[in-house]
Amino acid sequence: MTQLLSAGFARLWKNILFRVCILVFAALCAFSLIDNYVYMKEMPGTVYPLSNFFFGPFLLIGSFTSFFSPLFLGQEYSSGALHNKIIVGCSRARIYLSCFLTVLGASLIVCAGMFITILALGIPLFGPLTLAPRLILLHLLQGILMTAAFSGLATMVSCLSQAALSLQ
Repeated sequence: MTQLLSAGFARLWKNILFRVCILVFAALCAFSLIDNYVYMKEMPGTVYPLSNFFFGPFLLIGSFTSFFSPLFLGQEYSSGALHNKIIVGCSRARIYLSCFLTVLGASLIVCAGMFITILALGIPLFGPLTLAPRLILLHLLQGILMTAAFSGLATMVSCLSQAALSLQ
C-alpha cells in the first residue's frame, strides 16, 4: 500500500495540471478577496470580516476534484498501469484506496494553497480572523470531511467509468 501511495504522490508532484490547478485556484481566491475589498471601499459602511472568505476554499474544492480526478486517474488506466499493478499482486481495493488517498491529498494541498493566499492577502485587507479558535477548528474539520467526501465521489466515478471503458 505504501508503494502505491508513494507512486501516486510521485506522479502527482510531476503532474503539470496539478501545479496549474494550485495556481488557478489561488488566483481565484486572490481575485475574490481583492474584488470584495474594492467593493467594501466603494460602499461606505460595508464591512466584511475575513471569516466570510476563510472557509470558501471548501466550496470550490468540489469543482477541483470533479475536474482533476478523471484526468489524473484516467492516465493510469490509459497507460496500462492498472493492469501492471494487478499483475504484480495488488488487489483492486488497495489500488482504489490509493487512488482515493492520492486525490484527497491533492485536494487538501490545493485547499492549503487557497488558505495561504487568503491569509496572505486577507489579513492585510480585512484584518485578522475574529472567530473563536474552537469554531475555526470545527469548521476546518467539517471542511476536511467535505473534501474527503468530494474526493471519494470523484474517485469512485473516475475509477468506475474508466474500469467500464477498459472492459470493452
